[in-house]
Amino acid sequence: MSSTRQERLQHVCGLHRSVLDLVRMERPVGNITIDGERKRYYEFVARDLYITVMRAFPIDPASITEMSTLKVSFEGRTVLHIRWCKGVYDIVTFKPGKWENKLIVG
Repeated sequence: MSSTRQERLQHVCGLHRSVLDLVRMERPVGNITIDGERKRYYEFVARDLYITVMRAFPIDPASITEMSTLKVSFEGRTVLHIRWCKGVYDIVTFKPGKWENKLIVG
């Protein structure tokens, strides 16, 4: 993997952690089932920032093979969309910008 690609992945993983820190402050909206997979659904809204997280929530946590999904929208546009399972990340959309500054907790 090229150093630029590796740096991008590390940056997105850092954003992923920041988004999850924000979302953990909120209670889950609830549990949903999509294509037979259970997900715990979270939302976070702050002005122009809208975040949804669907974390895998299987009946048997030891057999987790389901993807979790995180989407960040800023000013009505998707700026980050990633899927992950067991530490393997799939970056669907990443558009760097001023929205990243809004993820700073504190």
